Amino acid sequence: MEEGVSVFFFLPDEVTQNLTQIVESLSAEFVQDLSMTLHPADAELILPVLKLSYTTDFLPLARSSQT
Repeated sequence: MEEGVSVFFFLPDEVTQNLTQIVESLSAEFVQDLSMTLHPADAELILPVLKLSYTTDFLPLARSSQT
């Protein structure tokens, strides 16, 4: 078995503007149960480009470690 990263995309059966129902139905148990029944498949999925960034100020951390 090849190790790697898996990504699940949950798509609703119907188009809706209210994602609350979809989000509330997802739980760790649901995803785990679902992942046990999945089979590999090739698919083409086009997603928008996401840019993630994170910044932090390390100066306070450096000062606290010197004391």
